[in-house]
Amino acid sequence: MRKPALIITSLVFVILVLSVVRISVANKIATSGIELQSIEDHVASLRRENLILQEKFLTLSSFTQISSRAGELGYVASRANLVISTSVSVARADAGQPIRQ
Repeated sequence: MRKPALIITSLVFVILVLSVVRISVANKIATSGIELQSIEDHVASLRRENLILQEKFLTLSSFTQISSRAGELGYVASRANLVISTSVSVARADAGQPIRQ
């Protein structure tokens, strides 16, 4: 008579323990899901901000923007061509040898 009562008591105890474990795991999964959604929202916000900043950067670094800003600061475009004419050779025939002074 004691053996069936012991088995039933053991089974009830195991069911209670497993129920508590299931509840705690479900709670952790729900909390992780909320945190994951918060992180995904933050990443999406940062991506939008990155696109806006990238567009501003490309706008401000364009040649027309730089040219107009230079004009505002007083720079003028030089129309004269600069030509440097020297008789100094650019490459020497004995380039592989050390330079002697």
